Amino acid sequence: MSTNIIIRSLLVLLVLTQASSCKKYLNTTPVGAVSDEAPIIDKASTETALRGVYRQLASPGYYGETYVTLGYFPSGDIKNLTTGGAANLVNVNFRADDVNFNTAWNAIYNTINRANHVIAKTPTVTDPLLTDALKNQYIGEAKFIRALAYFDLARAWGGVQLVLEPTSSLVERPEVPRSSLDETYNQVLTDLQDAEQLLPETLNRIRATKRTVWALRARLHLYRGEWAQAEEYASKLIDLSSDYSLVKPFSAWFKNNVIATPESVFELEYSAINPSAIRAQMQHPTKGGTYRYAPNDRFVQLLSDSLVSGARKSLIGSVTQGGTTIWYGDLYYRLPATDPAYIFRIAELYLANPFH
Repeated sequence: MSTNIIIRSLLVLLVLTQASSCKKYLNTTPVGAVSDEAPIIDKASTETALRGVYRQLASPGYYGETYVTLGYFPSGDIKNLTTGGAANLVNVNFRADDVNFNTAWNAIYNTINRANHVIAKTPTVTDPLLTDALKNQYIGEAKFIRALAYFDLARAWGGVQLVLEPTSSLVERPEVPRSSLDETYNQVLTDLQDAEQLLPETLNRIRATKRTVWALRARLHLYRGEWAQAEEYASKLIDLSSDYSLVKPFSAWFKNNVIATPESVFELEYSAINPSAIRAQMQHPTKGGTYRYAPNDRFVQLLSDSLVSGARKSLIGSVTQGGTTIWYGDLYYRLPATDPAYIFRIAELYLANPFH
């Protein structure tokens, strides 16, 4: 009898302990969560938040892969080697429920939200180590990235919802109507004008500066058909020939593991810890890739004709298996996948100002 009492007592104790543990667990803040009440409180946390904006800009859903492929596939230069995934894009069958569109859309708006946090909260930081000059720089960088994000949304989807305040709750999100394409581009211009005033004019190929703003302004004005302004802002960079120039041979801006060459205006860094996702998709399995995307035959023929493409054949590589030559994209080739994402090159600025 006493044994039964002991067993029942142990069972009751076990139940109470589990209930208590469950209650304690449910009230515990997740380790990976950061309260929105004060995530940006000093110089260190502000810099951490800004790094998070750059990290999201380089994420697999954005410049790390998906958004980039939205432009590759409809061009007709690349074929999809899988049964799903990008098949709709290859066939120019754009669907609202397509995972690629949803992935890119979410990644870009996450970038915007992170930028919004830096823009809204940096001015309130009172840390003496965070000087006014640094505050201006960090806000300017965030505004540039927000401008780039809205520009990328606009050229893919047209007018979009302009969310300019940080989202702190997934439940109480404001209803934001869709803006027109012109309204979206106007917001891009506003952010760029602000960033141009806030950022220093220094040479930095991996972070936003006043010069990076000029590059995006040239692209924005080109998209809007504002030719004189496109030429004006392209010239600002072209005239800095000691810092920006076309490199030779053609492949010198990306081959041999180079980074931040004189041809680069702005590129995103990757590392073994934070690798680029697009490299695996394009490389052949013999090169450590999954080979989901490949150049089609017509594109290979064009690149192989030096009279047409010059030395651009270096953008593709090949392996021979069973007597058959198999081609793959070779712009992203590094092991580990540390290939930069090339956002602006001086070559683009020459196209924006062909008479320079």
